Amino acid sequence: MATHNTNQNMPNGHQYELFVEVRDILGAEKQSLKGLKKLPAAAGSETLKTAFETHYAQTEGQIERLRQVFSSIGLSARGKKCKAMEGLLEEADEIVESFQDQTEVLDAALISAAQKVEHYEIAG
Repeated sequence: MATHNTNQNMPNGHQYELFVEVRDILGAEKQSLKGLKKLPAAAGSETLKTAFETHYAQTEGQIERLRQVFSSIGLSARGKKCKAMEGLLEEADEIVESFQDQTEVLDAALISAAQKVEHYEIAG
């Protein structure tokens, strides 16, 4: 595990080190936010558009909470680029291109892509 300007004498120093790795999740959330911005325009169903807009607002809140947590331990809230999220978002873009002429199929594919992103976030 990489060492991050921590004092190993501090209580729970190793937990602190592990926590710093949460920067990957912060990065993933920020990347997800950029991807979510595109989804309402791609969705055919008004209900799905609203769901994506709601999820966008929730993701903003999650990012803010992560920033607060980092601030509480004296770290800057810099997200680390997440290659897994990058791949999931590229896949979502490919779905939009592949099914843009088939609204009902596109909506189902967008839901599937969004679920993959959400499951990754939950696992993190």
